[in-house]
Amino acid sequence: MKNNKGFTLIELLVVIALIGIIAGLLFVYINPQKRTDDANDSKVKSNLAGVVSQASVSFSNNGNVYTEVCNENEVRKLAGLEAGEKYPGVCNAGEHFWVVSRKLPSGKYWCVDWKSNKKELDSQITSTQTEC
Repeated sequence: MKNNKGFTLIELLVVIALIGIIAGLLFVYINPQKRTDDANDSKVKSNLAGVVSQASVSFSNNGNVYTEVCNENEVRKLAGLEAGEKYPGVCNAGEHFWVVSRKLPSGKYWCVDWKSNKKELDSQITSTQTEC
């Protein structure tokens, strides 16, 4: 009588197939593209939070008016106003207001303004908008 030790080829193939199925299900559950988009959305939102402090500096440096906010170099970078931006932004400013929105990697838009509003929008702000 022969004493066989180890697994048969079929047993090994079944185990490999089960591992593949479990790995596939985990990959779908984890959804790495959504995680990447969420991280990139957070980066854009963080950049626009920086616009709020830069707008305050601009206000103080320009005679207590917001008219120059959209022309400040740091605001232009944070708001995605530079040419060739992957996620472009829009900035409107007047004497007593400023508003900036920028496209998020997930497809929506994030908006911040002089009233400290911060919200997600379905579309980009218009050139005449004064708040989110």
